[in-house]
Amino acid sequence: MMEYKELFIFVEGDDDELFFDAIKEEVFGDKYYSIKIIKYAQKPLNEVKKCLAGIKALGEKGLGVEYIFVADADKDRFPCITARKEDIKRSYPFIDEDRILIAEPEIESWYLAGVDDVNRRKLRIKPSSPDTNTLTKEQFDKLIPRSFISRKAFLQALLDYFALQTARQNNRSFAYFLCKFN
Repeated sequence: MMEYKELFIFVEGDDDELFFDAIKEEVFGDKYYSIKIIKYAQKPLNEVKKCLAGIKALGEKGLGVEYIFVADADKDRFPCITARKEDIKRSYPFIDEDRILIAEPEIESWYLAGVDDVNRRKLRIKPSSPDTNTLTKEQFDKLIPRSFISRKAFLQALLDYFALQTARQNNRSFAYFLCKFN
């Protein structure tokens, strides 16, 4: 098996970038010397296509370059993960379907999944099921205690208490991510 030296993680936006920046060393640090996060939704489509094609070509030449492409499930537009992946493949024809990672239902569910009940109480998060498999962005936003000055501050507080194994137990798509890419 080839050992990869460099990993590119393509994410949609700021919340995804914050999340992967916080967990990248714990999840990937022993496999890659360099882990770069690219916010693709804020770049022109052609620029992202060229970047993906270049990374894929380097990987195919055995140069130790790999990528993961992360997207939310976007259930209001797509009935299933397969349909979401097909949409991504239409936009990015060079993408390898096995490198697409769907955060279900959205990345916010992963943030909350990694925080146990004790730490949820410390953060004054209203009681909710530890299972975050159906937690939407709108439901997540309603959980933010008024004591936080911003949404980003709340996200960072969740990451301060985040545990991979807790998230694995509380969210199926996060467990799948760890199984597939770790």
